Amino acid sequence: MKCIRLVLSAILVGVVFLSDVSAFAAASVDRQADGISLHLNGGELRLQVISPTVVRVAFSASADFFLRASIMRVAGPDSVTPFKVTDSGKSVVLATDKLRVSVNRETGQVSFADAAGKQLLSEVDGSRR
Repeated sequence: MKCIRLVLSAILVGVVFLSDVSAFAAASVDRQADGISLHLNGGELRLQVISPTVVRVAFSASADFFLRASIMRVAGPDSVTPFKVTDSGKSVVLATDKLRVSVNRETGQVSFADAAGKQLLSEVDGSRR
């Protein structure tokens, strides 16, 4: 009986985990002149390059949110900061000369690292629930 409960508990945990992951799984990635948008099942995650050391991260359940002008910062720079995007299948990385921003395609977790790859900041697993 204990064995059956353990197996059922493991299955339940797996179902809960998989349903949670599917809420953030990235269906597609679009590149814009100033960053990228990841279209997740739960909404849209936008990474906007402001400068070589600043990337604005925003998430909304509706893509219409990004059509509005931001009131959280001053107007953007006059020139576009160069950046590269790489997609490994498991994660998408937006990189400037000084900063790397990674998004896990399965969980939507965002993390920041310097150009050498040293982690600076990472979203805590499950922090969006």
